Amino acid sequence: MSLLAKYLQPTDVILTRNTDEVGNGTPGYWNHAAIAVGTFAGKDAIVEAQIELGVAAFEVEAFDERYPKWVVLRRDTTLTDKVVQQAIELVGMPYERLGSIFMGKYGENCVSVVRRAWRGVIPRRRIAWRRPDHIWNARDRYGFYVVAQHEDFDNWTKPAERFGGRLL
Repeated sequence: MSLLAKYLQPTDVILTRNTDEVGNGTPGYWNHAAIAVGTFAGKDAIVEAQIELGVAAFEVEAFDERYPKWVVLRRDTTLTDKVVQQAIELVGMPYERLGSIFMGKYGENCVSVVRRAWRGVIPRRRIAWRRPDHIWNARDRYGFYVVAQHEDFDNWTKPAERFGGRLL
């Protein structure tokens, strides 16, 4: 079991920081966001959007191997099933770099996936996330708190397969 998997619960938001080797194309400190969905296709999974793949589900352990730095944010809710279902329904959608600006009209990006999963639990008018840093900076306002953090750039190695562990 990966370190990340030990902390995750369904609906948790994961923010990651890439290395320069992998690329840091998103403005700001945090470069990527994903959401934990619990068991999917028999594995602990997250849902995320990637340029090359669109919105996809991945095994948590494979996701964890890709990032030397991450933070897990949690918001208590009785509507876990609703948030998870909304995230899973996005799997298969195309990637759109500006998805968080166009509100998913043409496709999704990593932030719009997380935002759309939480829509209906956090009223839409209140969620103004456009980049992963926006999630981090507004975590208190939306009721999220830090569950776990990890950083290990010194021992991190690029995985042999960048998108290994894809479930769908």
